[in-house]
Amino acid sequence: MDIKNSLIEYIKKKNIKEFGFKNVDNIAIQELPKGLWSFNFVVISDNKKVVFKIYTPNREGFFINSGKKEFEVLDTISKIGIAPKPILFDDAKEILNYDILAEEYLDGEQLKDLNDENIKKVAQLLAKLHSVEIPQNSTIEKKDYRVETLFGISDFMIDSYSKKEFVDKKHLEEFKKILEKIKADLTPIPQFKEKDTIIHMDMVASNFLILKNGEIKLVDWQSPGIGDPAFDVWGFTNKAFNLWDLDIFMDERKKKTFLAEYLKFRKDENLLERIKYKKDLWILILTIHSLIQYQDFLAGKVDKNLMDRKDKFTRYKKAFERGLEELKELFL
Repeated sequence: MDIKNSLIEYIKKKNIKEFGFKNVDNIAIQELPKGLWSFNFVVISDNKKVVFKIYTPNREGFFINSGKKEFEVLDTISKIGIAPKPILFDDAKEILNYDILAEEYLDGEQLKDLNDENIKKVAQLLAKLHSVEIPQNSTIEKKDYRVETLFGISDFMIDSYSKKEFVDKKHLEEFKKILEKIKADLTPIPQFKEKDTIIHMDMVASNFLILKNGEIKLVDWQSPGIGDPAFDVWGFTNKAFNLWDLDIFMDERKKKTFLAEYLKFRKDENLLERIKYKKDLWILILTIHSLIQYQDFLAGKVDKNLMDRKDKFTRYKKAFERGLEELKELFL
């Protein structure tokens, strides 16, 4: 399927006023950097720019990508100005055999420098996000990140890996031993009084855009949840997310700067304690998730239109290797 031409056909058959276009006679379309699970384009007509994201089918795992979820969360947070404004979500699949999301175009560059100014802006952005009131009728997926639930998720991920045809028995035994030691360290299971918030869940540098006026916006909301905000806060400071896009990660001084700025704008009494007790389980889960995603790609078990993205899927391999190395240093 020629996705680019199919998108043009789709736009011309829709009510173009929905996108803010006056006409599509001289429509131009430019490809944006591909996501792992989506095709991204900016469509231009009469100097009006709109981003279109085309989603490949959902996959199993810790992160489930969804255009429908992305549209809902962008709509929910639209008033606080930290993300693109949503325009349309369409899952009719009449022309393209994929879900489509149209959203505001933001002219900016990806975050590349974890300097104090940038990390403070991100801290303020996350504090703002985590303060948004969740609508009563929200269908954003609930993420239960209590410690006992994370044990269950870890067991599930290990079991899922054990059933794969490409299972490596050495890695499987390492995962089991690491989880046993984490469980032993967290006995009795710590209990926290925590308030769930909307969470982005993918704190990689490329998901932050620095606009020309210096503002930072958060993009790529295809796997949001309602859960412990500690996950986002931990994610932005953790190597697993920092090193996904960058060759640098936050040192302890920068982490303290980031956390202090976040807590200045959003009070959370036991945030640091929750991160302390949950982080090893999050690393284990993400490590197994990354290994499965990479091996599924090698086995050709992803959408055929994604098979040219080896460079992107190789990031999963590196994330797995870094995560396992960190866990082995701690527990093996």
